[in-house]
Amino acid sequence: MKLKLNDGEKKVLLFWIIAAAILITIFAVIEVKKNFFDKYNGNYTIVRDVNRYYTVTNAINKFYSYINSNDIDNALIIIDDNNINKTNFTNYFNFNNKTISYVPNLMYEKNIKKGVKSYYVGGYNESLNTGEYISDAYYEVILDGNNFTFSIKKIDKELYEGVNYEK
Repeated sequence: MKLKLNDGEKKVLLFWIIAAAILITIFAVIEVKKNFFDKYNGNYTIVRDVNRYYTVTNAINKFYSYINSNDIDNALIIIDDNNINKTNFTNYFNFNNKTISYVPNLMYEKNIKKGVKSYYVGGYNESLNTGEYISDAYYEVILDGNNFTFSIKKIDKELYEGVNYEK
């Protein structure tokens, strides 16, 4: 079935096709830029990937296992804070000789560079034996997928809560 259009109708149809193509292109460019800037402009996004969430949680748990076994040397390897050393370690991580675990809540992520991501994790410490709440704890975890390493840094509640994130 062939449509018979006069010259005026052809021009109007061509105009709307071109206008639609331009609008689709503009929206596509805006979406690509938005996704690019969300990843690389410092904005954090909420972690929705369950596997990534548990990978970061397990990194924190590894750190806590060193603390629980009083293996300060290995805990210091993971810590990304030059102010913490073997002599002042207990000033930063003192749980009164309780065996503890970390319970994470909301977690945010951002790309730092290719293969390297930063995660802000909020949660709390609890007694491993009784489940008793001990204290809130906030960490930045850096996962380096290029070298298969991670580091942990204790952060303030204000820094964690001040995260600029995309919902």
